[in-house]
Amino acid sequence: MSQSGAPWTEEETNILLDIIWDNRHDGELEPAGQCLRFPNDGEIWRHASKALDENTGAQRTPRSCQSKWNTLQQMYGLVQQIRAKFGWDDVKGANIGPHNEAKWDSFISTTRRPKAALVYRDQGWPHLKSVHRLVVTPPHSIASSRTVLAPGTGNNASSSEQPLDTNTPTRASL
Repeated sequence: MSQSGAPWTEEETNILLDIIWDNRHDGELEPAGQCLRFPNDGEIWRHASKALDENTGAQRTPRSCQSKWNTLQQMYGLVQQIRAKFGWDDVKGANIGPHNEAKWDSFISTTRRPKAALVYRDQGWPHLKSVHRLVVTPPHSIASSRTVLAPGTGNNASSSEQPLDTNTPTRASL
């Protein structure tokens, strides 16, 4: 049983992402994009907290659910920066080798989150596609077309969605 301050498991994170997807129509994309915010009433975070407890026994507070979502969005922005500069492989991340090590070192020395970025030198991020579809799909465009699966499956995207091409770098930034 996870406590509120314990690291999140993959199962917990996938359940949270499923709940956010299911409630996406209540959110608003920030004008600059790549950031999904929900009203301050906190209903989605209370729902997420309860669902995590019921499905996994994890005792996550509504505040910790909101904080985890904010962290996932920050990681998405960081991964997008890495993709734009180095390309991306779902398994190997930036796949840094001798040919681009100096450029990587320069990036690490100038990024705002160097410790978080280091892990993506040679490994992917399992939540890239899930967070991508949440921050780029307009909230009201999915209300009637989504397919909802059980919490924790991590795969509740609409069949009409185009997959994220994670092997092609983008110029997205925070």
